Amino acid sequence: MEPSEFYLDNNSNNSFLEEEEIQTKIEDCKKHISEGETFLYLDSIEDTIQLCAEYDFVREGLFLAEAIIHVAPYNSEAWLYKGIFLNNLFEYEEAYESLKKTLAFNPNDVEVLINIAIAEENLGLLDRASESLRHVLEIEPTNTDALFNLGLHYEKRDNYEKAAFYFEKVLKLEPKSSDALYELGYCYENIDKLDNALDAYERYLDLEPYSSTGWYNKGIVLLRKNKFEQAADTFELALAINAEFSSSWFNCGIAYANIKKYRKALSCFKEAAKLDPEDETIYFNIAQTYEDLGDLLNAVRYYSKAIKLDADFTEAYLARAICNQKLKRYLSALEDVETVLKNDNYHIEALFLKAEIEETFYHSEEAVSCYLKIIDLEPKNFEAHFKLAGALINLGRFKEARDYYLKCIRMKKNHANSFYGIAKAFFLLNEKEKAYTSLLKALSIDPRYKKTILRDFPDLLSSPILQKLLAEQ
Repeated sequence: MEPSEFYLDNNSNNSFLEEEEIQTKIEDCKKHISEGETFLYLDSIEDTIQLCAEYDFVREGLFLAEAIIHVAPYNSEAWLYKGIFLNNLFEYEEAYESLKKTLAFNPNDVEVLINIAIAEENLGLLDRASESLRHVLEIEPTNTDALFNLGLHYEKRDNYEKAAFYFEKVLKLEPKSSDALYELGYCYENIDKLDNALDAYERYLDLEPYSSTGWYNKGIVLLRKNKFEQAADTFELALAINAEFSSSWFNCGIAYANIKKYRKALSCFKEAAKLDPEDETIYFNIAQTYEDLGDLLNAVRYYSKAIKLDADFTEAYLARAICNQKLKRYLSALEDVETVLKNDNYHIEALFLKAEIEETFYHSEEAVSCYLKIIDLEPKNFEAHFKLAGALINLGRFKEARDYYLKCIRMKKNHANSFYGIAKAFFLLNEKEKAYTSLLKALSIDPRYKKTILRDFPDLLSSPILQKLLAEQ
């Protein structure tokens, strides 16, 4: 039961009625009222009011309740139903006043107290709502409706531990309360007790096997437990019950993508997009899946769809830029990166990507500027230091490059690539002995650099020192 819904404890034995039958009863009651016979037909009108509450004839029910109040102002049931109908019309303050009238007649009526609590919740009187429910439990400690509503009260406040406590109390009294099991699963999910959540959802599904939301919630828990194959199967069950469940299609796609069944994932995401064509995250995931399949053109196409729906979708701009970079559409890639940096001048990933693209155009000065900005933001960012050193080499700033390679070695003592970079800097500075020492260190860490040295420094092949170093490796 949601807090906004009012509670009825009527144990109705009414079999299913056609709408026309109820409407006929309502018209009969209206006729009696118009003819001044309300009091004579009080029982019949009260029965019809109950039908109005059960079958959602809200305005008609309100009219009949007010008619009874007019002739019997102390009829607590009429005031109760008036409050219920006003609540359903979102007239919360008037509903609350009507319910308080009922409470005045019956201060310890638990049905009224529960409805009062729901009205207080709707009005934002949260402490009062809690007090009213606790009052119910003082009168009836095992009242499961009060316990359940206290659970919902705390759940709405994001106090999932306390909410779970009350739902567990309900289940001790009513082990087959599917509503309590459902909410309990949700609470445990939100406090990362995933095994407990899974248990609650499975017990719920034993009672409600055709609940698509139950299967969906179980699937989400399995996703979070990285049980992707089981999650996919569970979402498929949700979809077998409700094929128009967009979120199930989407998360089924996530599950399949995680087990590298990209074609199945793509099919699921596209079904989700048909049902929810305005959700940019669906198109983003379609694009990612195409990227995983190596279809960069379609990836760009769908990242563009996501951006069209959300012009501030940073991740989509970056992803599209990476695809365009791979497609050698460098200007398009740079344009996307600049869009990101316009909104966030210190976006680390965008700065790295901009630097890489600028270096493609031999704009090493621009690349250096990006790497320096990253280092300013993250002084211990190894990758930025290493790439900055390489950009400085390209600019002929060999001493600065050497210094940044040295900083890299201070961060990673056995980083062969940094020793090799220092060697290059020393050679370019004509400090050959230091260069040889650095080459030797690089070779001792990773002998595969022998081929790299021969490729990068063919002029050194005649060097006796280098020949000796290579012979020793």
